[in-house]
Amino acid sequence: MECLNLNTALSVDQVGEKAFNLSKMIQAGLPIPQGMVLTNTLFENKNLQEYKTQIKKELSVIAANGYMVRSSAIGEDGDNTSFAGQLDSFIVSNNIDDILLHVKKCWDSYSSENVLVYQKAKSKKLAGMGVIIQELIEPDYAGVLFTESHLQENP
Repeated sequence: MECLNLNTALSVDQVGEKAFNLSKMIQAGLPIPQGMVLTNTLFENKNLQEYKTQIKKELSVIAANGYMVRSSAIGEDGDNTSFAGQLDSFIVSNNIDDILLHVKKCWDSYSSENVLVYQKAKSKKLAGMGVIIQELIEPDYAGVLFTESHLQENP
């Protein structure tokens, strides 16, 4: 299956770290907006029209007024590289054709000049891309938290 709900157990190798971690947070009971992810296999095949009905059906369960189309590249949120701001995300309507257009734009950002330069600078190559289609919310507040572990491994 190439279109998976975020509330299911996902494989990081098929959907990327962002979608994988969202899935883990949902399963832990955290209040995460509903969504789905298109797998790396679909990215490699680049045939959205074949999956249009399946995507539309999955989104009808979520029934949001708008969505975020978000990158979840494999290797994007790694231990040594974050790719923060390098890949594109989009606010879209709930129109299926609008959503599919922006999934393609998200895919296009995978090979954009800034991503290629970042990969070269960090000596880290992305290994494919999942794309998250997630309910658009209007929170009272939002933010990003970066942490760093200073634990040393036992010799």
